[in-house]
Amino acid sequence: RGNASTDTKLQQLHEIASRCNAHTAGYIDTLILYVETDGLSNDFPVYVPESDLPY
Repeated sequence: RGNASTDTKLQQLHEIASRCNAHTAGYIDTLILYVETDGLSNDFPVYVPESDLPY
């Protein structure tokens, strides 16, 4: 998944955020904002495995 396009990563983040508690969803929303503004385009792994999220 590391080579997924930005659009695909954003879709994954939105899907994950919709299933998270408010705190985690807020964190993911921050990631989405950074991605959409290219703030972390090259220095941060955008995809977060679901197993790493605190469900």
